Amino acid sequence: MDKQTKLRFELLAAWSGVFFVVLYPIFWAWIGRAQPPLSFAITAAEAAQFYLSQKDQIVLGMAVAAIVGGLWIPWTGQLTVVLWRIEGDAPVFTVTQLIGGVLTAFALVFCPIAWLMPAFRSDGDPQVIRAFSDYAYLTFNGTFIISTMQAVAAGMVGLADKREEAVFPRWVCWLAISSGLSFFVVAATPFVHTGPLALEGWFAGWIPGSMFFLWCATSTVYMIKDAGRRRRELVQD
Repeated sequence: MDKQTKLRFELLAAWSGVFFVVLYPIFWAWIGRAQPPLSFAITAAEAAQFYLSQKDQIVLGMAVAAIVGGLWIPWTGQLTVVLWRIEGDAPVFTVTQLIGGVLTAFALVFCPIAWLMPAFRSDGDPQVIRAFSDYAYLTFNGTFIISTMQAVAAGMVGLADKREEAVFPRWVCWLAISSGLSFFVVAATPFVHTGPLALEGWFAGWIPGSMFFLWCATSTVYMIKDAGRRRRELVQD
């Protein structure tokens, strides 16, 4: 494969982040109704009412979100290529980021299916519906450490880029690290069911998710710029 084709694929992989940042919140949060989160303090009857009254909408949103979540794979692949160039030999943080990205992709694909299941059967038992809802939220939030590893490792490698024209500005690297650390907030949600640290609270329910998409969006911008710059340099040579 020639260098021009490789760079074209790199640019395409970087652009997958744009589609992910736009489409995943639409289908997962809005159409799939994952945001605002359903409280762990909700009764079984209330959970059944929530899912069954919006059955078609939730099934559609989560089914598409599971597909869109797969875009995290090529995005992680491109981020890995960029970071590997920076870190060089024995790229332990780049590999850590890659593993974290693969596992994050699994969560982004698998958890929407878990959210879909409570709405799938209109004759579902309320206790089962609530159990599946809890399972989806607990799995999605409880695996936060894999995304933390990816974001923090990416930020650390970006900060180590001492070239004259670094791929990521330092503020983007610090944003990545801050985003990864912000995910720790959701660790309290299984134990706190009211207030800002509860699942539906403004702190635990909104800040980590917002930081996640902000990190992806800002990193994507500079990954696209990097691939475009290298394509132009190749043409000039």
